[in-house]
Amino acid sequence: MLFDLNSPISYLKGVGPKRAQMFADAGIFSVDDFLEYWPFRYEDRTFFQKIDSLELGEPALIRCHVESLQRKTTSRKGISILTVKVSDESGFLLLKFFNQSYLSRIFRKGQSLTVYGVPRLDGYSTLISMTGPECEILDGSEKIEVHTGRIVPVYRRIGNMGTRVLRQLLFSLLSDLSDRVRDQLPLDLLLKFNFPDLRTALWEVHFPKVPSGTSSLSYLKRLEGRLTSSHQRLIFEEFFFFNLALQTAKVRNKMISKKRVINSSKEIEKSIRSIFPFQMTKAQQRVFKEIAGDLCGRKRMNRLLQGDVGSGKTVVALQAMMLVMENGYQTVLMVPTEVLAEQHYESIDRYLSGTTYRLGFLSGSVKRKQRSETLDRLLLGEIDLLVGTHSLIQESVQFKNLGFVVIDEQHRFGVAHRARLMQKGNSPETLVMTATPIPRSMALTCYGDLDLSKIDEMPPGRHPVRTIRRDTKSRDEVYDIIAGELKKGRQAFVVYPIVEESEKVDLQSAVTMAVHLQNRVFPSYEVGLIHGRLAPIERMNVMQRFQKRELHILVATTVIEVGVDVPNATVMVIENAERFGLSQLHQLRGRVGRGDFAGLCVLLSDRHHSAESEERLKIICDTQDGFKIAEKDLEIRGSGQFAGTSQTGAAGFSLG
Repeated sequence: MLFDLNSPISYLKGVGPKRAQMFADAGIFSVDDFLEYWPFRYEDRTFFQKIDSLELGEPALIRCHVESLQRKTTSRKGISILTVKVSDESGFLLLKFFNQSYLSRIFRKGQSLTVYGVPRLDGYSTLISMTGPECEILDGSEKIEVHTGRIVPVYRRIGNMGTRVLRQLLFSLLSDLSDRVRDQLPLDLLLKFNFPDLRTALWEVHFPKVPSGTSSLSYLKRLEGRLTSSHQRLIFEEFFFFNLALQTAKVRNKMISKKRVINSSKEIEKSIRSIFPFQMTKAQQRVFKEIAGDLCGRKRMNRLLQGDVGSGKTVVALQAMMLVMENGYQTVLMVPTEVLAEQHYESIDRYLSGTTYRLGFLSGSVKRKQRSETLDRLLLGEIDLLVGTHSLIQESVQFKNLGFVVIDEQHRFGVAHRARLMQKGNSPETLVMTATPIPRSMALTCYGDLDLSKIDEMPPGRHPVRTIRRDTKSRDEVYDIIAGELKKGRQAFVVYPIVEESEKVDLQSAVTMAVHLQNRVFPSYEVGLIHGRLAPIERMNVMQRFQKRELHILVATTVIEVGVDVPNATVMVIENAERFGLSQLHQLRGRVGRGDFAGLCVLLSDRHHSAESEERLKIICDTQDGFKIAEKDLEIRGSGQFAGTSQTGAAGFSLG
C-alpha cells in the first residue's frame, strides 16, 4: 500500500487495529507522528566478543551458530522454556526464552545468529546463559542488522509494544518511505548550515552509523547530546517552522481591523488612578501606557503581560479593563482555579465598590439559579466586568458587547480554551498574563505572535521573602520557627511535592503529616489539608477557612502554587525541596510575605541529592529576582516545553 508522511499509522505493515489504538493513545496518528517518536537513548552494539571472554552481568554482543534446541514445560506453573544452545570457536552458551514457544519454529540448527544480552550463571548447567536476549538471524544475504551489530536506538514502550517492536516498525517504515520523503527546508538554508537532507537526517537519528575515523563511544556521546548534524537539522526545522507560524499569526492578527473605537483622555486616566489607594510603580505606569496605546490604536491588541509574583499585574489589567468599560464595552477576566477566581472577584469588588461598574461571577460551583440570572444580565449588557474560570468558554455564556478579554496565568489554559473565549466577542482586544517569569529568549520563541510587556519592578514596601535551607534532621528547629510565627498571630504553609511516578506515596505523606502536625506537634492550633484530589467545593472551603484564620497551618501540595493570597501567612516550609524545579520553588514562596509582615521560606531536604538539585537550592536561597531565576532554570534543565495546542498551556518540541 502506498503511503506518505500524512498517511494514517494504520497504513503501516504490522500495524493492525489494536496497535493503531495503542499508537492513538500515545498521541501518534500519522506516519509523520511516528517518525517523530525519537529514541530516548542509544546502545552501542558494535563491539563483538567471544563466548569465552564474556563477563557475568555485563551486556555483550556475540556472533554464533545454533547447535541444538530443547523445549520443555514446567510441571508446576505451566511455563514453557525454549533453550537454544549456541557456539563460536571459543565455546558454548545457552539462550533461554520463557513462554515464547513460537521461536522453536524460527530457530534452526546450523543458523548463524547475532545475539545481544546479559550473560549469567545457569543453575541447571555448567554453561553460562542469556535470558531473553535480542537475536538476529544472519542468512548470508546483505540484509542490514536492525537490533544488533550497530548503535541501536532505544524507544519508550507504547502499549504492549516494546522497543524491539517499535525499532523494527520504524526501520521498515523508513525503508519503504525513503523515496516519498520531501524536504521542507529551503535548499539555501541546507547549504548555509551544511545540513543533511530530511531523508538522511531521519535515518541517522533513528538508525545512526558511526562515521569512519570516529570511535563508537565518542559518536554515542554526540547522539545522546543531540549534537549530530542530523539532530541539529531536525531541531532547526522545528524552531524554523514554529516561528514561521508565529510570525504568520502575528501578521494576521495585525491585519484584523478593529470593530470598536476606544478613546482615552487625561481625565479618564486620572479617574481610573483615583480609585487605587496607592501609587503605581514606574514599571506599572509604563506597561499601562503600552496597553492603553494598543487599546486606542487602529489594530486589535494581542499582548502578553509578564511579571514576577506580587509585581501588580492584576492592578494594571484592571485599569485597562476600566478604560474599555469607560468606552461602553464589556470585559472578562478568566483564571484557572475557583480559589483564584474568587480572590480576584473579591479584590476587584473592593476596588470598584465606589464606582458604577457592575460585576459578575461564574464558575462550576455557582448554583443553577444564580448562574441563569448572571447569564441573562450578561446578555442584556447589565454586567460590565465578568470574572470566572474556564466555565466562561461554555456556549451558554454570551455577551452583549464584549470588547476586552484578560486571561490570567495563561499557561494553565490550552490554546483552544483561549480561542473559544476570544470568539465570544467581535475580535476583542486580548491581554494574557503570566506570573511565571520567562527568560527573554524563551518569551520571544514561545510568544512571537504576541507583543510583550514586562513589569520588572516590585511595589514599594513589599518585603522580600527570606529563604533558608535546613536538613531534615533539623525538623524540630523548623517547628520552633513555625510556633514563633503562630504565637504572633501569623499563619504557615507546609508544602509537599506531588510527582506523577509516586503520586500515591506523596499524597499519603502529605495526609500523614497533616495528622502528625495536628495531633503531636501543634495540638492547640488548627491544621488543614488541601490537595488536588479534593473536590473543588472542598478545596474552596479549606482555603476560605485559612483566609479567615480559622486554620493556622495549611498542609498542601502544589495546588497552592498559583494565585493563593493570604496576607497573614508569613512562613512556608517546603518538604523534599530538592524535588522541585526553580520556578516552582519561586512561585511557592511567593505565597508568603504578601501582607505587612516579612515572609520566610524554609527548604527542607536530605543531604543526599544530585549536584543539579544542590545548585537549584543554592540559587533560590541567593536570588529573589524571578527573571534571573528563570534564566538559571533554563541554563540548568534546558528549555523544556513551549507553546502550542496540545497543552494545559504549553506544548513541546519533539527534539528542540
